[in-house]
Amino acid sequence: MQSHAKPSTAHSIPTTIGRKGILQHHSLEAFTSLKIKTSNLAVNKPCLTQLTLHSVSLLHPPACVKRTQTHMALDSEVPLSHDQRIARIASTIRVIPDFPKPGIMFQDITTMLLDHNAFRDTIDLFVERYKDKDISVVAGVEARGFIFGPPIALAIGAKFVPMRKPGKLPGEVISEEYSLEYGTDIMEMHVGAVEAGERAIVIDDLIATGGTLTAAIKLLERVGVNVVESACVIELPELKGRERLGNNPLFVLIKAA
Repeated sequence: MQSHAKPSTAHSIPTTIGRKGILQHHSLEAFTSLKIKTSNLAVNKPCLTQLTLHSVSLLHPPACVKRTQTHMALDSEVPLSHDQRIARIASTIRVIPDFPKPGIMFQDITTMLLDHNAFRDTIDLFVERYKDKDISVVAGVEARGFIFGPPIALAIGAKFVPMRKPGKLPGEVISEEYSLEYGTDIMEMHVGAVEAGERAIVIDDLIATGGTLTAAIKLLERVGVNVVESACVIELPELKGRERLGNNPLFVLIKAA
């Protein structure tokens, strides 16, 4: 997915950016007002995000951290605002400054994968949402969708379908081109991987501008699949990817602002 960045100034206030997002300025007051500490966080992570989950704050900022407030998604069917698993998941996600290039703040979920409780909680939350929804296809967007998609598919009794970049799938493929900030890209899926009438969810780790999720949805719908919902661990609301999805539902665990 594409990334956007603005040049920063020498005396700017703290800024954050998602793996595929633009810089956002934050007030210093937002950071100094957080008081609650957590006692179960690893101390060997170079850059961890500061997170706010409604009334619960997690504050453990090494010097290199660009702090970000994080709010969980509200959903009428799943009362996540009272689910303590969200706090555990959010506390394990770090932000890496200036990666993969200067000005980018990289939302890194690999630290969450190191915590088996947080990783299990993440999978469980998605499984609880979709286990009784007659889902037969879990489509994972390259590459981090391949991390979360297969265990979800196994748990709910669905097949996993990889949505890949051009030239990665060996068999006959169907393709969907989508736009980036500076050009286009292509997403591919094996012909015959899904059938018309099947019910699918699309999984990725993060939604920013929504370009790749939109392409995945279009690819599935072209062959007659009913895309029930897209699901991500993290959303960057300022990039308005949800709007790009239009009427296609989106479920996220964490909103980073």
